[in-house]
Amino acid sequence: IIDIWTNNVNTIKMKNLNSEKATQIVSSAVNVFLRYGFRRVTMADLAEAAKMSRPALYLEFSSKEDIFVAVVDK
Repeated sequence: IIDIWTNNVNTIKMKNLNSEKATQIVSSAVNVFLRYGFRRVTMADLAEAAKMSRPALYLEFSSKEDIFVAVVDK
């Protein structure tokens, strides 16, 4: 299970953190997760904080879990 998680985390890092948008999303997501906690945060909250639409957010990250992994790894 740990190998699957590590592989998933590495795939997310390689795929997403190469763009300016992804960096913007992760930077703004830190404050959102700290303020509201993981459970309460929605993709709409994260999109608003990153000053983009939800569809644009989904082009960079497929879920809030992926964003959270990127935040923790940052």
